[in-house]
Amino acid sequence: MNEKIVNNVLRDLTISEKKRWKEIVQKPEYWSAAGDRNIFVANHLYSIYTESYKKFENELITYKINKDTLISMELFRHVLMHYGFAFECYIKSCFLKEKAISVFHQSEEYKISDIFSRHINSDTYVKYKKILPEIKNHEKKFIEYMFRAVLSGKYPFEKEPKPFDAYTTYLEETISFCKRIIDEIKKTQKL
Repeated sequence: MNEKIVNNVLRDLTISEKKRWKEIVQKPEYWSAAGDRNIFVANHLYSIYTESYKKFENELITYKINKDTLISMELFRHVLMHYGFAFECYIKSCFLKEKAISVFHQSEEYKISDIFSRHINSDTYVKYKKILPEIKNHEKKFIEYMFRAVLSGKYPFEKEPKPFDAYTTYLEETISFCKRIIDEIKKTQKL
């Protein structure tokens, strides 16, 4: 086969793949589906975590603490990380549905804009509060807890020294907040 023909076919394939990718990235339902998958993972990990906590209480009485129990009890940061990923995916889906921001940099056709490539924190949330469910002042801390969990969930420690239990102290409250916001986004945006 002629090398020129092969190169043209590969170039065309790459262009068509880029176009397809660009179409998909801008569809709210794909972001919402990613949120659904992360909720599924978070719920599964949370059930393992809560079972482990019960086992730990029983093992503490007998002074026979199982290593697997301790490992499973450390899942709290991964639970919050996946709820945080879901939270971000639903918010980004909301941005797309409302056409609030552009997915791509204006100057570069195939480069995702900063808002879509970074994590959602309370400043971002407040900036786009007109299209997002209302949060009370005291709830802003839950966004920060999820933000920190997303950043530190994949590593054993946070990148900077912070109070050890700062984002895990309110695990249940943070999860409840996240579920409420996601439910409101899904309801109002019909996702």
